[in-house]
Amino acid sequence: MDALVNFRDLGGKQTADGREVVSGKFFRSGEVVGLPNGTSEKLVTEYRLQTIVDFRGESEVKMRPDDTLNGVKYINIDISKDIDGATGSLQSMIHQDFSADAAMMTLYEQFVYNATAKNGLKSFLEISVSDDDIPLLFHCFAGKDRTGIAAALILASMDVSRDQIYEDYLVTNTLRKPANDQMLAMFKAEGYEDHQLVEIMKMLYVKKDYLARTFELMDLEFGGIKEFIRSKDGLGMPASYFETMVSLYTE
Repeated sequence: MDALVNFRDLGGKQTADGREVVSGKFFRSGEVVGLPNGTSEKLVTEYRLQTIVDFRGESEVKMRPDDTLNGVKYINIDISKDIDGATGSLQSMIHQDFSADAAMMTLYEQFVYNATAKNGLKSFLEISVSDDDIPLLFHCFAGKDRTGIAAALILASMDVSRDQIYEDYLVTNTLRKPANDQMLAMFKAEGYEDHQLVEIMKMLYVKKDYLARTFELMDLEFGGIKEFIRSKDGLGMPASYFETMVSLYTE
């Protein structure tokens, strides 16, 4: 699946009670754009994909719409629609005083506080327990931030440890390196200065600190990740959601 950048299966991880997350149910990736026919066919016939959930914003989708896969449902959930700057291009964000670390911390904080983000994440979790929609592939542009928080919620719902969630999250830095190198070369060729390239590079990768900030706020405001998922001020999912996730997707 080299043609689908940052692609992986969430299966195989251990849960707190010694069970294992079933493979072949939840996949994460970067944008599903310009895939060769062989990759598209593999997603449909081998992975038996039923649904693609796209977390990108309207402008991103319009500029680079997902490929249409035969028989696969497409759902767009813009979870960063009302987060300032979250859907802006790198070019528009990079200026003299720009701090990539500060921007990323703000984004990850808003996954906890922003109403549109929470509503979108709730919709995603509701889809995750729909038999008709699984196997499911979810993605954003790079498959790292919006996709990263969605993957964290799916895994936490099944009592996968934070260490394993961080491990999955950080795999992005390896899988995206070739694509990131190409992007950095493009920005350099366009004349961006060295200090700008440093900030751009930070934006192309993930740090444990970013996701840890989201978890920290969930702990402080709600008492934990599952409490955030369950609380009416968080995602407002029913308690039965966790039982369903464990029943359907662990063994």
